[in-house]
Amino acid sequence: MSISFVFMLLAAAPQNDPLDAARIVYSNCLIDVVNEHLDKDESENSFDTAAKTACESEKAAYRAMIVNTERAMGSNASAAQQYADEEIAMVVNSWSANYNDLKSDKSRPVKE
Repeated sequence: MSISFVFMLLAAAPQNDPLDAARIVYSNCLIDVVNEHLDKDESENSFDTAAKTACESEKAAYRAMIVNTERAMGSNASAAQQYADEEIAMVVNSWSANYNDLKSDKSRPVKE
């Protein structure tokens, strides 16, 4: 891939995207939860339980941003809320799916 093509892609990327910023804040909060549970050598079940209720304010802000974005794109309220719930579940499920690998590798995720 040429350097000019990479710069063109970077220039085309959305700058200061509030949805992405909300996602990063929520993900970074979950990373703290992951690392806390890894440091305590807790089980995947313990992490899963904690992750579902962790970072409530960050999750609420991210969810609201998703709903607002979806509504602005023409989705009805119900569809936008369902999509937001699915997106949040995917984020949590991703960390749950990787928890045991991180634990066995003795590695830690880093914040964005």
